[in-house]
Amino acid sequence: QEQNRELQAAALREEMAQKQLAIVNSPHPVLGQRSGGGLAEDGTPLPPAGDGPILTGEELYDVLAQRSPEDEAFCAVCGDGHSEAPNQIIFCERCDVAVHQRCYDVSVVPEGEWLCWPCALHEEEERMTGKSQHDIRPPRWHTMQHEPMCGGARDVKCALCPIKYGAFRQTVDRSRWVHQACAMWTPELYLKPGEGPAVVDGLNNVKPERLDLTCVVCGVKDGAPVQCSHGQCQHAFHVLCARNVGLYLAARNDSQGRPQFKVYCAVHGPTQQEKDLKLLASKVSQDGPAAAAAAAAAAAGGGAGP
Repeated sequence: QEQNRELQAAALREEMAQKQLAIVNSPHPVLGQRSGGGLAEDGTPLPPAGDGPILTGEELYDVLAQRSPEDEAFCAVCGDGHSEAPNQIIFCERCDVAVHQRCYDVSVVPEGEWLCWPCALHEEEERMTGKSQHDIRPPRWHTMQHEPMCGGARDVKCALCPIKYGAFRQTVDRSRWVHQACAMWTPELYLKPGEGPAVVDGLNNVKPERLDLTCVVCGVKDGAPVQCSHGQCQHAFHVLCARNVGLYLAARNDSQGRPQFKVYCAVHGPTQQEKDLKLLASKVSQDGPAAAAAAAAAAAGGGAGP
């Protein structure tokens, strides 16, 4: 059994090295390049040096929530960049996080400004102290630029991981903030239906042993990492650490139409992703592209718990 664990660990290191080589060609923004061995003479990225974590301490932020103005926007919940009515990508005026309407439960795109929940509550608290709106957040035309502002989503801490920034929702008792993606891909948690901030339930049900896991991507023991969904694989990672380096996060419906959220390590992800793509192609062939797209959107948009 010990030998099997060593073989699995060696396989993970090899696959992670290959993942590092593919990172620079990914269509999604990803992190971890600086943890590698630099570039070869022909410009090819070298595998990561040593067996340490892929992400450095400076890279513990949601890469989808930290864009430059010229970067394409991807939803910080589902990770997809497609934006079309009635499920457009909208942007927080304060922190600039991008989310789909359905992913973040925004039924109608508001006229004028929109704020994500941490930023909206932060500005409400600021107004209650007597501050003017100009002091809380000057109009964009006044600043001549739109950089994310401190406070709100830029300052809250996720209860499940060390990753900063992103799309947050509150626990139902309003005591903690959680990345919505972390809540969706953590088995014990679920989202209650509703458009308010406090929709995350099940945080107290997280297994104690999950709290002792160390993330193989960032090397940090913080929050509640999840383990690879393949069989008895023991590789553990924070949900957003996994997404930050391009590991496979799957959102699909089971046979009863209930959303399932799975995450896979570098060893098992490519095979599972290929399998899922074949299943999706089969569904498109049988039910048509509209039905398949609707099923995928329903899964990616979250779901109620039991």
